[in-house]
Amino acid sequence: MNELMKKLLAQRRTLLVLLGVVMVIMMTPLLANANGVTCRYGDGCLNPDDYFDWEQNFGPPFSDIPNDSFVVSRVGLGALVHFEGSGDGQRRDEGTGWQGNFLPGEHLLWTNSQGPLTFYFSPDVVGAGVQIQAHSPGAFTAVLQAYDRNGYLISRFTEHGDSNGNEDGSAIYIGLLVIGGDAISTMTLSLRDANGDPNDFAINQLDVIVPTDSVPEPASLLLVGTGLFGAAGIGRKRPA
Repeated sequence: MNELMKKLLAQRRTLLVLLGVVMVIMMTPLLANANGVTCRYGDGCLNPDDYFDWEQNFGPPFSDIPNDSFVVSRVGLGALVHFEGSGDGQRRDEGTGWQGNFLPGEHLLWTNSQGPLTFYFSPDVVGAGVQIQAHSPGAFTAVLQAYDRNGYLISRFTEHGDSNGNEDGSAIYIGLLVIGGDAISTMTLSLRDANGDPNDFAINQLDVIVPTDSVPEPASLLLVGTGLFGAAGIGRKRPA
């Protein structure tokens, strides 16, 4: 009888352990499967359906870009632009205030040494990417980190580049495409291993892929922008 009781108790403990494992799995947020991408269009590239144009949002070269500015994409997606250095960025064009390796005339967002650079999207996106270049000549590593609306890291992707003044469109492309799971609510761009200030870099247009039927009505964009200021405050509390 004692042996039978021992076996029953052991089986009960095993079932309780398995039940606990199942509960943990069920309560764990669904993690997105995300692929890093290094090109805008083509096989294995981001292939975006929308983008943010910096001239449209901030005006001609040498215009200031106030920290925590609200911007709108070509089809009406909203985003908040946050410089982690808390200062303001600036607008530049390749060949007008920026001598680098973007294509001549491209509209650029320059961090003005106020990076890293964070975007808070509303609504969320399922893909995002940019061409990026360090201000200082030479090799550097670009880092892209994407988070879901709960602040969980979806993925971290790095790409190596070389900064020069050739104006040939060779600035590296770094992006992320989400396949399943939660979409991208927040995206941060930063540099490491740069010859100069790692917080000093520029990007061209911000490409995005918008989930179907998720673009807000124009009348609601002001409310979206106001809400993103609160989201940015919460996001800045997230551990690095």
